[in-house]
Amino acid sequence: MANVSVCLLASTFNTYVLPYLVHIHSHHLKWEAFKSNHNKKYTDEEEHDYRMRNFFNKLEYIEKHNDLHAKGEVDHKLSLNKFADHTKEEVHSKYCGYKRGDLDTLEIKKVNYTLKSTNELPTNFDWRDYGYVTPVRDQGDCGACWAFSAMAVLESHILKKKRPVNHLSEQWLIDCSGMNCTGGWMGSAFDYMMQKNAIVEDQFYQYTAVEDEACRNFSNNVNTTSIRGFCMIEPYNETLLMHAVYTVGPICVALNGSPDDFHHYSEGTVQYSRYNSTVASLVLTDSSQLTSDSQNLGVYLSKDCDPDTMTHAATLCGFGTENGLDYWLLKNSWGTDWGEDGYIKLSRKNNTCGVTNACSFPLIW
Repeated sequence: MANVSVCLLASTFNTYVLPYLVHIHSHHLKWEAFKSNHNKKYTDEEEHDYRMRNFFNKLEYIEKHNDLHAKGEVDHKLSLNKFADHTKEEVHSKYCGYKRGDLDTLEIKKVNYTLKSTNELPTNFDWRDYGYVTPVRDQGDCGACWAFSAMAVLESHILKKKRPVNHLSEQWLIDCSGMNCTGGWMGSAFDYMMQKNAIVEDQFYQYTAVEDEACRNFSNNVNTTSIRGFCMIEPYNETLLMHAVYTVGPICVALNGSPDDFHHYSEGTVQYSRYNSTVASLVLTDSSQLTSDSQNLGVYLSKDCDPDTMTHAATLCGFGTENGLDYWLLKNSWGTDWGEDGYIKLSRKNNTCGVTNACSFPLIW
């Protein structure tokens, strides 16, 4: 009888307890690797434990999502990144800083984009192929996405005019324009640069990701480009936006960057439906059309990405079609360890995450 009891205990241990212990040990190994890889330092044991709980919750969420991806039930993969010890709300408050301003308060000349050509558009187009897109940058713990979008687009438009340009200073805008790490707007950034008749480079005004610094004195304004206006693109018009990015250059865009799966996006194409707070549906392409090595395994719809809630700013650099899915190519400012080397392919359908709501670019001399 004793032998039977021992066998039952051993069987129970091997079936239930051991896998659980291995699971917990694996999670702790990933936690230690995460802290090391991202140089995470916490103020005390209480914060450490809080961040660890966040990490374990996020790890479970990502693993479940990627299991669905492996089965071909969702498009894109998620990955652990520097946000994994943060809650969704913390990422939103720290990194999503788009705040639409009032057009009537701008002194800058405001015009609406008009279609100048009806030429057929290519299936795929990417301004990086022409050398007109500057490197992906990291805004750090500062909600200055608006400044990074404004300067990234301005850099590209200067390059498109065959002029040299160095990294332009986002910190100058944060310290001096009246907007800061708690949020801002690209329109106000261009308006400020026009009023000051200045475009300051990062080498003279380096980035600190701190919002409470006084505007520093600077003696050099080495970029001779002047901003003469601010052009807006009709909202909700995906065809017009395609023509604009194809003919004009990279575009400033606002979007909802607050969903958890946006924060941890890695490979694939993310598509969200028109927001519906009570109904969410999952639509898959015909599985016979999917290949085993496909990076885009269906069309993902989520109730979490309200297209009427603009929280983040990015740079639209192109568009394309991949495995039957149309997408926008967006350059983010969360570093190259986010997304696909700092970029996201966002579904070009049904105004995904509100990406067509507020698009603009500067007019320069």
